[in-house]
Amino acid sequence: MSHFFAPLIKRRFGVLAALAWGLLAFILTVGPIALNPARVEWLSLGDPLQHYAGWVFYREGPWTFPLGLNPNYGMTSHSSIVFTDSLPLLAIFFKLFSAVLPQPFQYFGLWTLACFILQAYFAWKLLRLVTTSYWLLFMGLGFFVFSPILLWRMGINSSLAGQFLILAALYFNFRQEPISSLRFFGNWLCLLLVAALVHFYLLTMVAFLWLANSCNVNHLQGNKNDGYRIFFKTTLLQIGLIGICVFLVCWQAGYFVMGSAVSGGNYGIGSANLLGFFDAKGWSWILPSIGDMKTGKELYLDWGRNFEGFNYLGLGSCLLFLIALPLGFRDRIHIQNQVRQYWPLLIAIFVMALIALSNEVRFGPWLSLTIPMPDRFKLFLGLWRSSARLMWPLYYLMLFASITLIIQRCAHKKALAIFAFALTLQIGDTSVGWYPKRHDFYMRESNYITSQDTGTYNANFWGLAAKHYENLIKIVPPVPQDWSWAKTVRIAMLGHFKTNDVYFARMDELATEQQNQRWLNDISNGQFAPKSIYIVNEDRLGLFQLQMNPKTDLLAKVDQMIIFVPNWYSCQACAAVELSEVLPSQPPAILLGQHVLLGNSPSAASALLWGWGKPESWGAWSIGNEAMLDLPLPLNRLTTKPLLLELEFQALVGKTHPLQKVAISVNNGPEKIVELTDRGSNKVQLTLDNLATPDLLAAKDVKIHLRFFNAISPKEIGLNPIDSRRLALGFMGFTFSQP
Repeated sequence: MSHFFAPLIKRRFGVLAALAWGLLAFILTVGPIALNPARVEWLSLGDPLQHYAGWVFYREGPWTFPLGLNPNYGMTSHSSIVFTDSLPLLAIFFKLFSAVLPQPFQYFGLWTLACFILQAYFAWKLLRLVTTSYWLLFMGLGFFVFSPILLWRMGINSSLAGQFLILAALYFNFRQEPISSLRFFGNWLCLLLVAALVHFYLLTMVAFLWLANSCNVNHLQGNKNDGYRIFFKTTLLQIGLIGICVFLVCWQAGYFVMGSAVSGGNYGIGSANLLGFFDAKGWSWILPSIGDMKTGKELYLDWGRNFEGFNYLGLGSCLLFLIALPLGFRDRIHIQNQVRQYWPLLIAIFVMALIALSNEVRFGPWLSLTIPMPDRFKLFLGLWRSSARLMWPLYYLMLFASITLIIQRCAHKKALAIFAFALTLQIGDTSVGWYPKRHDFYMRESNYITSQDTGTYNANFWGLAAKHYENLIKIVPPVPQDWSWAKTVRIAMLGHFKTNDVYFARMDELATEQQNQRWLNDISNGQFAPKSIYIVNEDRLGLFQLQMNPKTDLLAKVDQMIIFVPNWYSCQACAAVELSEVLPSQPPAILLGQHVLLGNSPSAASALLWGWGKPESWGAWSIGNEAMLDLPLPLNRLTTKPLLLELEFQALVGKTHPLQKVAISVNNGPEKIVELTDRGSNKVQLTLDNLATPDLLAAKDVKIHLRFFNAISPKEIGLNPIDSRRLALGFMGFTFSQP
């Protein structure tokens, strides 16, 4: 029997070793629970909730063209499964079988297991190029499978666990397949298409390595007899064909729905540190965390660099690197030959490393160097705002080179001893990072997504609402300020609602703001979207109270949220639902002579219709080139006399920008031009003798439109070095009076 299995094991050693390491790593760091497609508790918080919710909405939504559009998630045309990191490769496939899949269903656990196995398999393919020793091969795989940068992504961003794509790309580079062969074309085409359907960053890295391989093969094969011209033509033809195929797949997946808004700037918020390979960041029992430079500017910037900048090799891999370093210096001629042979690959990895570092190069927490960069170029590089991920090819090249040097320059038994000791260190020392992750993420028991616990989910209300309403709408900031969207998404998934209160990996801020303006304009005119329930922020409460019909509309607190439901009481079954906290249908009264300050009055906060920043204790700044106020009229006004309105503003002025020029119109009437020069307080008087309404007594509010001629950022006039918002006025308060 052994004579039968021995040849089979030798032939299939790579596959068997990959399965063994993949299963071992998966069981140790994740656990079998994640393989249960109906177990979604571990996807109930943070980024995993975004990924899972994107899949749920996509599964229940209609088929679209392009295929990856996800209009129910976000209620916009710029929503796709690409921007929820929902693994388009699997989402599109499993949507085909949605009718027969159970509820709930997740594929992220299966993907995680596949990533471990494929990581080990392509590591074996790489190492097979430098050794035939099964023991060395088997132990070498462990360093790749227990790479901290791979384990770091587990339970946080499953799609970025597809780092086997990088190993496959490195393998294709070192294998030296002739570029004219069909195998070369097919391998790279498949790899790039898969990468495109997994994650944009992985596509970027694979694309760099593909271009390097194309140039490298051309360099190696070209000679005077064949002529470089043939290889240049072959290279350009293949680049063109593969490029077209990748473009088409990206288009169908939904990459281009946001247009130029996909960049969003912010290049460098997740950049790498020069010492990142050796900074354990809490993933070592032995090595201390080195830390990073604190900007003292933005908390998100410091957090992004600390989180995305995690590129720790692991104690065992660090040991391999330190052992291999002098071995490489002793055999400099061989190293130089390798550099000459693979120079395009090294250039590609070097360029990615430069992008990863960003123009703010940092050496631990001690040194920082900022390199000037044109704004347009920096905006383009904002496509890779978490640029530290582009260090991964260099990470795996360093690991592969270290293992190769030890195999080639050390005796077999010595290499085995080094690998055994280093691998034990690698797995044991990093367990301080991956073992808690297993417990905190994958063994989470709270059933937040599917639970209908009455303490967090009013099943009676939402169940009935789902029969009569289709949408959950919330006026949201262009960039989410907190995780409140998670509660809305959970309710939407349980009730099968569409919703705009979601989170994307990239946000089209302009489109979001324009959608907010349309909704707010409609609400301020008493027009509500059909079959829609509104989730109301407290600073918008007065707006809904002002426009609602108490006989038909519901304003109440449900599940600790303020909701507004048009025509709720028109449904007899709906009206019969008992709610513990129905809110008043009238806003606090505004009276003549009352000085209403934004900082201490809900009525004033509700007056900020659109074009304003978050209210502060003193007031709120305008954002952009125009803004709208919707002020409630005083109840005790006389219709026989003109109404006077005094608006109080701060003006963003400075030595180089001495005034703000503003056009003010009332209810779409003629504009009044004013110039404001005081940074502290400016008062503007308006006479409202014609409110453009047939019945002045019935008017509830007055709309004030402000158009700014010379809005500017505090950064541009030297008031704040990091505030690039375009500001003009700070609205402080208002007063109505009559002569």
